Amino acid sequence: MALSNPPSFIKILHDHDAPYLALPHDFVTKYMVDKIPEDVVIRSANGGFLWNVKMKQIGESVCFAKGWSKVVRDAHFGYEDIIVLWFVGETSFKMWIYGPNACEKILLPQTKHVKLEDDVVADDEDFATTKKTCEKILLPQTKHMYVTALSIELKVHVTNKNVKNGAAQLWLARTPILA
Repeated sequence: MALSNPPSFIKILHDHDAPYLALPHDFVTKYMVDKIPEDVVIRSANGGFLWNVKMKQIGESVCFAKGWSKVVRDAHFGYEDIIVLWFVGETSFKMWIYGPNACEKILLPQTKHVKLEDDVVADDEDFATTKKTCEKILLPQTKHMYVTALSIELKVHVTNKNVKNGAAQLWLARTPILA
């Protein structure tokens, strides 16, 4: 059940490397009275990251525990960073991150460099196969998804164009066009 006006809380990170994050006691007693979920999903505000985190009781506090270290690592938390967490569903949180200067930190989507090679082979020695590098967006895998699916497909079509060189010789040029 998504709440129309989701409750939220703010934490200032004094120990940004901590393996867990305690939720405010008043937040837990007010919004998680019936049941504290064992598994929750935390999504970055811009949607670039999604983390599965376990909640558990540590001392007198309810905490984000197992999986929180990955949030810390991916979000590059620093001393006195400010995080705002909105409770957007029974097991979901949306997180904004601000630096000590009160400016929002934007988490860019995870990327992976992939080397691509043109499959155009030319018999002419003036032409060579070129290598290209592109970035591929990696989406975190989770059993709790806000985005049901995202598929990015890059299609390249090659068109033939006649080009004249400096000696007025006619060449056939192959131009990739994104579709």
